[in-house]
Amino acid sequence: MEKCSAISEPHLEEAIKAGCPCKPYLDLERDGGLPDGETLETVIAAFEEAITIVFNLDYGLKLPAEAFNWIPCDYGPGGKFSLHLVVSSHSPQFVFRSNLAAPADPQGAGHLARKLGQRLPDRYAELIDQSVYTRNRGIRLPYCSKPSTPQSRLIPLDESKPYADACITWFDDHVQTIKVPSSEIPDVVRAGRPRSRPEHFRYQSPKVASMYEIQRCTELIQTLHPTAYRRGSANSLNFSWHDRSEPCYSGHVHAGGRDILCIAAPEKNAVFAKCCSERIDPTTGVCCKDLPSKYLGPYWVDCDTWKDGAVEIDMKSVAASAP
Repeated sequence: MEKCSAISEPHLEEAIKAGCPCKPYLDLERDGGLPDGETLETVIAAFEEAITIVFNLDYGLKLPAEAFNWIPCDYGPGGKFSLHLVVSSHSPQFVFRSNLAAPADPQGAGHLARKLGQRLPDRYAELIDQSVYTRNRGIRLPYCSKPSTPQSRLIPLDESKPYADACITWFDDHVQTIKVPSSEIPDVVRAGRPRSRPEHFRYQSPKVASMYEIQRCTELIQTLHPTAYRRGSANSLNFSWHDRSEPCYSGHVHAGGRDILCIAAPEKNAVFAKCCSERIDPTTGVCCKDLPSKYLGPYWVDCDTWKDGAVEIDMKSVAASAP
């Protein structure tokens, strides 16, 4: 593959197919640049030290110093901080079983990001975008830019290395799969205990939602986060919000991943919100994903109209005509 330096093809992405092995990788970002006192060099040094420790203590592997491939993107003074990392070790190439995170795959690449979020100081942990470990993900290739900012390209710090070293799914034939120890696998993927109260759920999987649930959950989540929007599949209840400075219901600010799941419980006439952040707040020592869900409001409401697709029903007229 050639470097994407040609003007005709500046916006290429690497497709990371779900269920396939991939190298360890990170996506670091922060709006407005780095915190005061931090530089690209201090960030890289902190992450390399922490990653080396995680590989040694958690995976039982020694990571060579030359395995780190850093690819920064310069957005100019006062612009966004953006830095990618791909770990290309060679002979063997260490790979995770997939690019996913727990509970989808506890042996996936998301485990490293989660461990670093727990180990690193807050000023570094908040840089980690925990939301990139999803199915069939696209990651911008080296020497490429986003269509909205064509002047800002990802440029490897060490351009003397092979292009493949900066790619997540392009590796040598000699590979060794990283084994996440069973003690590090969240309880949710083990034999679970019975749960009956959705407001106490620590983890919830997305469900197929009706149009009413989507409409109702959107109304309620926007009372919690005015900038909230629905993301993911058309019939899911996954949400995020645009304002990175806005804390979730726990009071924690999640500058990177801001995913929140609505839990609709019609049998209890209730809707709950569940923050999906795995970041541990340095002040409280609490991970939002381990907290109980937040009650948003009743599932059923007295409303004037009810919509389902192209159909809109005047509920007052229905009530008036009822025997």
